[in-house]
Amino acid sequence: MAISKSAVRSAVIAGSCAAGGSVCGKLSGMVFFPDSLQSLNYMVQLCFLGMMLLCNAFVWKFYATALQSCSSSLPPTLISTASNYIISALSGCMLFGETTSLLWWSGSALIFIGLGLVTTSRDSSKSQQSKKESEKK
Repeated sequence: MAISKSAVRSAVIAGSCAAGGSVCGKLSGMVFFPDSLQSLNYMVQLCFLGMMLLCNAFVWKFYATALQSCSSSLPPTLISTASNYIISALSGCMLFGETTSLLWWSGSALIFIGLGLVTTSRDSSKSQQSKKESEKK
């Protein structure tokens, strides 16, 4: 289950756009200006809402590109999910002052390890099957 560099790049971009869409979605609900400038506040919120929708459109474009480049949907899903988790956590900490616990990072690491095991176990089982078939001949 080899994955090309362009598929990896597309999957990472998809995950990054998903994280960017989340940030824009959170910003679209924030109040930036006092009540006296309410109309300006609505315009800024509307811009962030539009950026969120644009980011989500890019997610699907790049994710579909990554899927087309692979024989299996698992590697693009793994890569885009991992990049989304990490970028979302880092942007939440840096932009919004959110905290993530060691338990959160440990759980994320276990998810990534599990997904990695699923990916590699399919690779190794296919290579073992092809070795057995070649030995029979």
